[in-house]
Amino acid sequence: MKSKALFFTLLPIFLFSVAASYSEDLNAASLEKAASRDLDHVDALLGANENDQAVSESKKFLQVYSNYYPWKGLFTNRLAISLLRNGDFEEALPLLEDLVRSEPNNSQAHRNLGACLLAMGRRGRALSEYEQVVELDPGNYLARLEFGQVLMDFRIFSDAQRELTAAAYLCPHCLDVLAALAQIYQESGQPALAVEPLEKLWHETGDSIFRRKLLVAYVDSGQDLRILGLFEENFQADFLLDEWIQLVAAEGRIGSIKNSLHFEEKLSIEHPESALHLSLVQSPIFWGLISHNLMVAEESEKSLAAINQAIKFAPENVVYRNNKVVLLHRLGRHQEADQEWEIVVQLDPARKRTD
Repeated sequence: MKSKALFFTLLPIFLFSVAASYSEDLNAASLEKAASRDLDHVDALLGANENDQAVSESKKFLQVYSNYYPWKGLFTNRLAISLLRNGDFEEALPLLEDLVRSEPNNSQAHRNLGACLLAMGRRGRALSEYEQVVELDPGNYLARLEFGQVLMDFRIFSDAQRELTAAAYLCPHCLDVLAALAQIYQESGQPALAVEPLEKLWHETGDSIFRRKLLVAYVDSGQDLRILGLFEENFQADFLLDEWIQLVAAEGRIGSIKNSLHFEEKLSIEHPESALHLSLVQSPIFWGLISHNLMVAEESEKSLAAINQAIKFAPENVVYRNNKVVLLHRLGRHQEADQEWEIVVQLDPARKRTD
């Protein structure tokens, strides 16, 4: 009887212990569910670039979950990111530093700290943080890209090229990597190497910014035939004046006059501005180059028409007027040539003939 009575005495204690344990599990589950919901809420705000509200909500939730692992760290991280995005670097910095100290092997924490330091102008420390990111996560193309860009800012071109080449290997079709790779090649004086990534960017995006950069790379690397090819493939594109100037300059260097003839023919119509952009019609440099190309090809009449257009908008340019003198003599119009020469001498007395 005694043992049976003891059993009934112990049973309520056991049941109370089981109920308490179940209650704790239930509370923990509820806490995790609530914290996950609140974290998703902050992430949604960050995703919508509602950074001010993300800061406010992160601070509120950080107080709620300040005694709970891992939620304290997660909300501290979201607060730091919100502050970073909001430009509150001074306030974000100690939070990011604490995160790195508590999680030294967290590459994303080092990356965020590096971004904050870079924004604050602390480039030396930022460089160290980005280097740490790459060491911790060498297969992350974004880490390689950002480290390469920081190195490029420091003009440490060889190391920057190494990191950006690695980023391109990890993500060969990423446009941001191709753009950075082209930039490092251009800035380090290797324009021929910049051509391939820029061609990919131009063909992938059709963005005129990349077309213009590609044209510069062609010019700087002496690839005149590719310049002509770029225009032939896209002749109806919205090229700017300086791009058309590069076309006729390249044409002159290789001894071609196809495009120069095309443009000169437009001058013969009554209103050339109806066939050519006004910036072309009124550019003395453009027509001076066309005239030179046609002069070399001994197309004197057409060259004269082009140089007259150049003089129309740059009447005091001695070089253009001197070329006109040469063309008039070639065409046997010596009296006109002499009259033009008088204007040359007035503009530049040093050219006066001694005879």
